[in-house]
Amino acid sequence: MMQNPVLTRLVKQRNTLLNRLVKLNSTLRNGHDDLAEVLRTRFCDSLVDYLSEGHLRAFQSLPKDVRQHDLAAIDATTRAAMGFNTRFGGEQYPMGMAAALETLVLVLETRFELEDKLLAVTATVAA
Repeated sequence: MMQNPVLTRLVKQRNTLLNRLVKLNSTLRNGHDDLAEVLRTRFCDSLVDYLSEGHLRAFQSLPKDVRQHDLAAIDATTRAAMGFNTRFGGEQYPMGMAAALETLVLVLETRFELEDKLLAVTATVAA
């Protein structure tokens, strides 16, 4: 079980993000525009919280030699995810969100794999 509260919070935020992603995607596919508007805002808020938790807290607590290589790859996923947030996180609802969400899912999948690797290293270092 994870003892580090920062890493525990990161995993919790990841789960919230995934939950909101699934709900938003389902709502978009079913054409419920009013609900999608509400869920879009919640999802983008969760996305920014999740990205911030990783960069500003969780990854900074890792040993420098561990995080050096993987942080460059994680930075690329952060830029892509923040691009989604910039485009869809504002007050206006631009077209093309369903397609952009599919692309974001691939970005997040890569990020989760990198994070899991870092979390595993952190667990090993802490043990």
